[in-house]
Amino acid sequence: MEPWDEVTGLYNRAFFLHRLDSAVSALKDNGQSLFAVLALSPDRYELVSHESGARHANDFLHALGALIQSCVRPTDTIARFEADRFFILIEQAPGLSIPEMIAARIQQKLRSGTPEGSNALFASSIGVLLCDERYHNVDEIVRDAAAACARARALGPDSCLTFDHESIKQGAAPA
Repeated sequence: MEPWDEVTGLYNRAFFLHRLDSAVSALKDNGQSLFAVLALSPDRYELVSHESGARHANDFLHALGALIQSCVRPTDTIARFEADRFFILIEQAPGLSIPEMIAARIQQKLRSGTPEGSNALFASSIGVLLCDERYHNVDEIVRDAAAACARARALGPDSCLTFDHESIKQGAAPA
């Protein structure tokens, strides 16, 4: 099975989950440095797909993948996770500064112009999750990163939200 997504040329979900599992194992087994996961969902993608068709939507996703790739470090792993959702694994992230800087860089680059080949107004919602010893498997990480992304999307276009473990402990939605 190929590790590549056919549309974007980035890694696919299966490869990303394998890399994420390796990061979880390294953290548990060796106490290696913390890592972060960003979940990114383009705002208004459904509009692009519906109005312009599948081919244009695929071109749009390819251009978005290239734009994301230009904003991360060479050691970071980017994958098209599902239809219009991208995940980024940021290893060696001792705190939130690096993942939040990368999220801000992506959003700034998107604000400066639409991805090549697209006429759509473009923005993205990004969820940021710092992973530590609380996490025991990839499903928990994917769940919380996706929740942060969904919450960011609910705040409105071009939003970024960092997952807050304290809010979860108190029974509130992530803020």
